[in-house]
Amino acid sequence: MILADKMRTVLMILYYFPPVASGGTYRPLKFIRYLKEFGWNSVIIAPTECRYESQDFELLKEIPHSTEIIRVKPGVESTWQYSIMRKLKLAQYYDDELIPDRHVGFVSNAIDAAKKRIKLGGIDLVFTSAPPYSIHLSGREITKETNMKWVCDFRDPWIACPFYNPSSVSHDKQNREIEKTYFENASSVIAFPEIRAQRERDRYPEFSHKIISIDNGFDPSDFPDQITEPDKNKITISHVGAITKDRPVTAFLESLQTVLDSDKNLKDKTSVEFYGDSRSPTPEDISRLSLSDITNFKGYVSHKNACKAMTCSNLLFMALPDYKGADGIMPLRLFEYVFSQRPVFLISPEGEASRFLEETNSGVWANVSNTDEIAEKLSEMLNQIASGNYKHDPDLSVLKKFERRNLTEKLANLFNNLLDGESG
Repeated sequence: MILADKMRTVLMILYYFPPVASGGTYRPLKFIRYLKEFGWNSVIIAPTECRYESQDFELLKEIPHSTEIIRVKPGVESTWQYSIMRKLKLAQYYDDELIPDRHVGFVSNAIDAAKKRIKLGGIDLVFTSAPPYSIHLSGREITKETNMKWVCDFRDPWIACPFYNPSSVSHDKQNREIEKTYFENASSVIAFPEIRAQRERDRYPEFSHKIISIDNGFDPSDFPDQITEPDKNKITISHVGAITKDRPVTAFLESLQTVLDSDKNLKDKTSVEFYGDSRSPTPEDISRLSLSDITNFKGYVSHKNACKAMTCSNLLFMALPDYKGADGIMPLRLFEYVFSQRPVFLISPEGEASRFLEETNSGVWANVSNTDEIAEKLSEMLNQIASGNYKHDPDLSVLKKFERRNLTEKLANLFNNLLDGESG
């Protein structure tokens, strides 16, 4: 039990914060939820609003009651002029001119608020989490001015990201220079999983001693206490989470169509459900492949309802992109899929996700580059589920180290080590 007079306080500067329900919200939110158990209070600086469609007000309940939250204006994104530019699809031209990204207005306001709050006293350490990558400018400037310890958390890599696509050579040069200052000025840099942390050490050998890995993970408390068994007379195939253009969902749907067209009885008992934002080409693929009559687009649902939907499904599928460096992707949703104890069908490059699925014995993996393999494995899996012959026996012991509480303990230990003079 941590005594009150031994509590320390971290100032967290975050762009994605409840009620915003971005994928970038959950990692820092869970840190905030559990840090108190390990001797750390949190003071949060976050936007007054965020241009993000999905909101989940239930997430606000996870924030400890005593948490101090400072809201600042997000900058140009909140203006009516920017809203018009977005509607006219002209915002990208404006965004491309901002270094590192369009969120620099929020960062400027956050820096001012942080300096004022630090002057009031009681702040021991600063933490920032990106993307957006401009958020780390606040940590950099604060540590320069105050000499306070700063922990720089990369939920996704920046320059090393498979999707990194600067608008010009000049912007690329500036981005690279800025990123280097993050590694140079931070007391510790977090990257995950370990394969990505090692790649950052290879890119910045002079800062390798600062770079550690604290994994992504999941929270068992997000799932219902009583898990409802799915209807064994039906086959509900679910995808939970946003689908972006880079995800090879088309390969899954084309294979599914082939399997169902060859077996009318199987098609009659199968339904496909999408939870979250489904962008093109997925809706078009559903229509093109004549799967509309068995498909439901549920749209965004709360995180807890998303977890409940997983447990009610007969099969969960996920498709990860095939880019250089994408072998290091380990989405939080995959941890949740496995914990739901429902069979998983994963399409991805060989890498962290495929190895994790095999290690937990949680389903079937097909290589994203092999369409024949996808169709063959999906057919076999669906027919086994339909006949009741699919044996699902996941090894949940592997998940323990990925629970949010345990990951937060690692973060608290890092904080303490930095303040107590030990190496990060």
